[in-house]
Amino acid sequence: MIALAPGIDESESRGPETDTPTLLSARLSQQLHRQPDLLPRGCRVLVALSGGPDSTALVHLLGRLAVEFEWDVEAAHFDHGLRPEASREADLLVRHMEEFGVPLHLGRSERRLPAVHDQLRRARYDWLGELADGIGADRIATGHHQDDQVETVLFRILRGTGNRGLSGIPARRGRIVRPLLGFSALEIREYVKTGGLPSFDDASNRDSKWARNRIRHRLLPALETVWPGDVSQSVLAIQRAAESVDSAVNRLARAALLEAAVEGPGVLDRNSLLAWPAGLRAEMLRHVARARQVRLTRRAATTAAMDLPRLRSGQGMDLGGGLRLERTFNRLVLSEGPRGPVERAELSIEEAQVGESLISLGSRRYAVRWGSEVPPSRGAARVALSLRPDHYPLK
Repeated sequence: MIALAPGIDESESRGPETDTPTLLSARLSQQLHRQPDLLPRGCRVLVALSGGPDSTALVHLLGRLAVEFEWDVEAAHFDHGLRPEASREADLLVRHMEEFGVPLHLGRSERRLPAVHDQLRRARYDWLGELADGIGADRIATGHHQDDQVETVLFRILRGTGNRGLSGIPARRGRIVRPLLGFSALEIREYVKTGGLPSFDDASNRDSKWARNRIRHRLLPALETVWPGDVSQSVLAIQRAAESVDSAVNRLARAALLEAAVEGPGVLDRNSLLAWPAGLRAEMLRHVARARQVRLTRRAATTAAMDLPRLRSGQGMDLGGGLRLERTFNRLVLSEGPRGPVERAELSIEEAQVGESLISLGSRRYAVRWGSEVPPSRGAARVALSLRPDHYPLK
């Protein structure tokens, strides 16, 4: 194992530029010895390789440490089908990985994807997950770094979030790991430059239509004029504090669930659940859902937790993803139903000038009335609500 001498400041030990690859390898090695579950010894690692400096540095760093940690390292590149130069970049990556001795898997979207960040990300991760299953990879490693962490926390603050959102990007979620969160973008780019590693920059990283790019290129520089040099460290301090609180809440929620379980994890004592504040009840519901492979949004779990005291015996609520909670006297019983897409319904004002219906919102029911005397918004002929099938509390 390569290790830094104790007591030596890293900035003083950097030395000439040629020491940068060794320095970063040593730092990453130390980190992985401190966090053995991040990339366990002897595991198969699939590196998500975009071809940018971050993922390029990651695959090289893991390749340098592969013998020490007995890893099998492979790389994967996914083409979203949005850029004409993507095929040329894929060819360059193939040659680069052949020279480096790392197997490379190529993937491409089978359908045309819209330029929407969430959908692009979902398509990429779905493919990575399928590939990891196919080759038996224990971990999927991505090149997220410290600057990504800062931008993510700022984005969530602006959007509105709680402790979980302020906790930022986790170093590990399931088999997806981000070993470079302790490294800055500047360090990573210096590593790539010093090592003469081929990489290319995606022009979309400068496109101001993406909120993250506006934070990176406009907001952060503006904040630096107010608080020079300390903005990123201040945001990271918030992230670390929120991560500690969120971790404590998770531990408390798990312990509270064990106390509340009366007939296995699917039957909970109502009084035990209501004894806790709504925020902790929400975390308990998220844990219950996660154990059943259902991921509830923070807003869905919070709304359901606040609605629990109003739930009468014989009533129930759909939490989302096919998960339902029903009250039977002092018991709350969890059951699972179908998780398929909900049937889409549209009402045309021309077809029904006046109407009335009942809708359920959790344990509450509301009478909804409509009529032609209510002018449609912006001249629209009809109003439609598009909801995800797991969007509690609507059903």
